[in-house]
Amino acid sequence: MPIFPSVCLIQWNLQPRGLLISNDTEKGKIKAVAAKDNITAIKIKSSRMLLAHGFLRKVFEIFESYQTSIDMICTSEVGVSVSMITPNI
Repeated sequence: MPIFPSVCLIQWNLQPRGLLISNDTEKGKIKAVAAKDNITAIKIKSSRMLLAHGFLRKVFEIFESYQTSIDMICTSEVGVSVSMITPNI
């Protein structure tokens, strides 16, 4: 599979270059990108999450009630994204 160069920019980083992701290598530096099969990603956005305590607890109680293991979590002021391993059915 070909790799298409991409640039990752961080909004609070004022350096214009960002992070270049490509298949080019530099001697002495390690570069890696990991991939995983059978992953489901869920993104929850709600303005009620802003400055609210207990919102994430309620979200994760739902996952707990279904005995769902979360693989990765990413949060912002008004949203949360989670990834989980999709069971083989």
